Amino acid sequence: MYETDLLMCIAFILLFMYISGAIRDYMKYRRQFWNIRGPKSLPLTIIAYIFTARSNADRFEVLQNLSKRYPRYYSVWFGTKYLFVTDDPHVSQKLLTIPDCVEKNFFMDFFGFPRGLIAMKSDRWKYERKLLNSSFSLSTLQSYVPIFTKCITKSIEHLKANCDKGEFDIKHDVTVVVMNAVMNTTFGKDISRDVAKIFMENTDKYLDNIWNRAMMPHYHYDLIYNLSSLKRDQDKNRKFFFDFITNEWNQIQNGNCNDADVENSFIGQLLKVSKNGRNYEIEDILDHCGTMMVAAADTMSTALNFIVLMLAMHENVQDCIIKEINDVLGDECMKEDLIIDYEKLSTLKYVEMTIKEALRLFTPATGLFRETKADVDLGIENIQLPKGTNLVINIYGLHRKKEIWGDDAHLFKPERFDFENSYDKSPFAFLPFASGIRMCVGNRYAMIFMKLIVLHYVKNFHFSTSLKYDEMRVKAGITLKLIGNHLVKITRRGTERL
Repeated sequence: MYETDLLMCIAFILLFMYISGAIRDYMKYRRQFWNIRGPKSLPLTIIAYIFTARSNADRFEVLQNLSKRYPRYYSVWFGTKYLFVTDDPHVSQKLLTIPDCVEKNFFMDFFGFPRGLIAMKSDRWKYERKLLNSSFSLSTLQSYVPIFTKCITKSIEHLKANCDKGEFDIKHDVTVVVMNAVMNTTFGKDISRDVAKIFMENTDKYLDNIWNRAMMPHYHYDLIYNLSSLKRDQDKNRKFFFDFITNEWNQIQNGNCNDADVENSFIGQLLKVSKNGRNYEIEDILDHCGTMMVAAADTMSTALNFIVLMLAMHENVQDCIIKEINDVLGDECMKEDLIIDYEKLSTLKYVEMTIKEALRLFTPATGLFRETKADVDLGIENIQLPKGTNLVINIYGLHRKKEIWGDDAHLFKPERFDFENSYDKSPFAFLPFASGIRMCVGNRYAMIFMKLIVLHYVKNFHFSTSLKYDEMRVKAGITLKLIGNHLVKITRRGTERL
């Protein structure tokens, strides 16, 4: 009886705190809420609206339909959080370039690596970004090309076993090559397919837990979340990453690693910065490397899985890529052990257009999340945003707006990114790597790797699929996911001139 009364007392206190927070925030933002268009629900009630959907895909569609119902921007309550949401490039430009809008909001607090560049608070981020610029400098990225190529070559050898054997889910193969590349460039360490699989399984669980917390507003409160099984699962997954990173850091500091492998790796760059006066604590190392392992690997594997599927659905695109490979590489393309240099890789414009079009339609991060650090006047239609307003840029909706991309915005057409077709578009109409003050530091890293994957995969294989483009359905998580398997059939291309 005593235990029951105690639990009821705790539940009442938590409920009181939750409702008090809702009332407090409503009073703070009520003027903006009623002045800015959007569904006029009180705090908490929008949750019921969203969760009447039957699946994650339906919920994602509900949220996208809000942007269609309220063009350009709207405000809405989610739990006790007041959100200002936009899918307009001009409003997005303001949000991404005004210094008082650079803070990451509550959603990124759930990410779990607060000292990493993605979730780091803005006052520290500017200083830290300068220190780590060398980790993503052009010279460092150029040194990664042979490493990327080595990882991709291993993947190709494994894929050959699936040639002419019918359709299979290529997601695992793509995920493994991405994780291997990330581990090589983060730690200077090669890993097996089985180890890569273990890391990606933990990554998937970790990110799913973040999304589940974000979608359950009562878990936005640490006091409630810390009592949940979700917190225990998240701690277990985080410990998996931290144990690995701690071991690698200790091995490097004790001189038990190959200096040549580690020198240009991300953790090697952290060691250099630390020796030059930054004096990183182990928590800094854990969060920086954890961010690379989780965020970089998941976003790139998500993007590449959709890119491969688009290639399989569009044979004409593969033909154009083959023609470009022939034009740029000539007889070099016949080499089994082809290692293309950065300069020639940069000339593969159609390959780049193909990647960008896939990123437009299936951008891994469906939204950008910020928070105002002070009262902000956007200078657009008298929009005034008070300090603490949560900002959301709906990238998925922005990338599919017919007003920007045309009536066929839903179709896959790499030619959209030909200069003649894209020069008149706002630079903030295409945001796969964000833009403005906190643009993704790894954008060139990702593009180099993805171009190499597309080059080598198409050079070696012809892709096809029974899946139909107009029947594809997606769902949102931390990154965009296809509902169903990434089914493709591959056949070997000849080694003669392509």
